[in-house]
Amino acid sequence: MKTKPTQKNALFYAFFYLLLFGISYSGFSQCPTITDPTPPPICDASGFTFIDLNTFATDGGNGIVWYDAPVGGSPFNVNELVTEGLYYADDNSGTCGSRASLTIDFELGTSGQNLDRIYCSNENPTIQTYIDDVLQSIIP
Repeated sequence: MKTKPTQKNALFYAFFYLLLFGISYSGFSQCPTITDPTPPPICDASGFTFIDLNTFATDGGNGIVWYDAPVGGSPFNVNELVTEGLYYADDNSGTCGSRASLTIDFELGTSGQNLDRIYCSNENPTIQTYIDDVLQSIIP
């Protein structure tokens, strides 16, 4: 003999499933996501800080903090300069578990000009640009 579920049982099960799925959804929704883990090389990396890395990640609602390891590790200061390497995104609570990774490369394409070591080739620098950017501050 099959019994009919009562309204009380139906409400209990509905509440239980909503609670179960609601908690699991909210637990993962705060972690940042990275759409492209290997973005194109960055040409102009002058002054490139960890706060600039946030352009490669989507905030899940609880901020973005960059780490040096996929689990554990040390967080980087947002004003610290980025070097080439592998970085891991977590939220402010640091509870995302295994973190999403991002590989950062810098590239300096050669243009055949004398200023290749200072400027990226896509900036088309001139000697006057170098004087204005580098030497102007030390000219008496």
